[in-house]
Amino acid sequence: MLKIEIFEDDVKVNSRTMPGKDGKPPRIIREQDAYAHLSGQITGR
Repeated sequence: MLKIEIFEDDVKVNSRTMPGKDGKPPRIIREQDAYAHLSGQITGR
């Protein structure tokens, strides 16, 4: 099982805008750092 955890003190959302193509509106991409629990170890991004 893969468990993703976001700690309250590390909640930071990074946003960036990608321009639209072929007449489509631009897209807003939101990124959030998270940590994955793998076999008892915590691996950060």
